[in-house]
Amino acid sequence: MKFNMNTIVQPGDVVGVYVTEKLSFFARVEEIDGDVKPGWLNLRLRVLTVPTSELTWLLEPSQIDGEPFTMGGTAVRIE
Repeated sequence: MKFNMNTIVQPGDVVGVYVTEKLSFFARVEEIDGDVKPGWLNLRLRVLTVPTSELTWLLEPSQIDGEPFTMGGTAVRIE
């Protein structure tokens, strides 16, 4: 099921990921898919490092659009 649930961020966008308010890495948004959990999305990112890597995060649309959230107690923000 592919949809964006009205996120500003779209596949193909390059985003900065901030960890504890410091730019940690840039990533290209590969895909935004709905999850079985209502109101949540799977955000698949290609981390732009050498070599590249992929990761998928389960987030709410507002978190994809820049609202801060935590992972294991660590502050994270997508810009």
